[in-house]
Amino acid sequence: TFFFVTWPESLESMWSWSSVLRIDPAAIPGPHCMAAAVSLYHRVQAITVSAVVVAILLAAPMLFLVLFGKSQTMTFVSAKHRYWYQLMVWLFLLYPLLCSMSVQGLRCTRVGQDWLLSAELTTACPTFPSPLYLWSVFSIVAFPIGIPALMLYTLHLFQVPALAKVKLQSALVLDVLQQYQFSIERSLVGRLSLMMRMGGSSDLDRRTFELFSTLSHGGASPVTADDIVNFLISVGGDAEGSEEIEALVRTFRSDESGLTWLEFEAMIAGIVEADQSLSHIKDVTAIDNDLLNTLCTHRWEAHLEKQHATDAMEAMMNRTVTKKSKKDNANTNTNNNNNNNNNNN
Repeated sequence: TFFFVTWPESLESMWSWSSVLRIDPAAIPGPHCMAAAVSLYHRVQAITVSAVVVAILLAAPMLFLVLFGKSQTMTFVSAKHRYWYQLMVWLFLLYPLLCSMSVQGLRCTRVGQDWLLSAELTTACPTFPSPLYLWSVFSIVAFPIGIPALMLYTLHLFQVPALAKVKLQSALVLDVLQQYQFSIERSLVGRLSLMMRMGGSSDLDRRTFELFSTLSHGGASPVTADDIVNFLISVGGDAEGSEEIEALVRTFRSDESGLTWLEFEAMIAGIVEADQSLSHIKDVTAIDNDLLNTLCTHRWEAHLEKQHATDAMEAMMNRTVTKKSKKDNANTNTNNNNNNNNNNN
């Protein structure tokens, strides 16, 4: 009973169990209190060794494939790439803690006439060849210095700098190609489509919004056909094809005032999807040397740094010539082998 009230038996049973199972989170000791009896040397050892153990465990799938003789399969290649990715993420997350713990064994504070460890004032500052001193020096070399060196090695292992250089050259050449297409395109609709496609499809929404904001004066008014025609003429066009722009606007607008944002967005998406002027060129490898020579002789000072673009195109032509030479050599060797086989027969 409580306050002379007879409670149901089920409720009294629940209260008795809750008193046994009650957990007070505030009463749980913190990590510092739980590890107070562990020396700094053993804490540094535990953290640094556990980091290495986890890194080895991450490689377990790859090691099993090697043991079972499947190191030449696509499964092994996939496992290797996944391991490097997981290892980089793991080391990136643990890097600040490893650096902090590595130097703890060498950080000392003067107390009176003695030098004591800053992280453990009950321990004298270690000197060579004490275990804490040696372990701290090893950890500093292995983690604060070794992890950035490992990441740099990984970048070169997967040829990231070379890939980035080729990607930059490809972007420059495609930019020059699009500018060249824009200069020879006489249709205003074609010019509008090329202008929207410059920079890739991933950035189309942003360019569409920026153009709408410019034509509509920050969204204050709908966009008319005259607004689009005048804008295209101002960036280097002429009035050829203005009727096509007017017909296009009439197709997408819902009233005579002009295009709203949603209507303008649908119109741009439609003409970009319908434009096939660059459909045969998905990347720079589809550009032949004749077109590259045309682009090299074209003047682009007003659009981008010509020297960088020219260097990129020359590098591309060199790669194209090298690939062609290798292909010709391979064909020649194949023909020679066939002739030798025929002679032997």
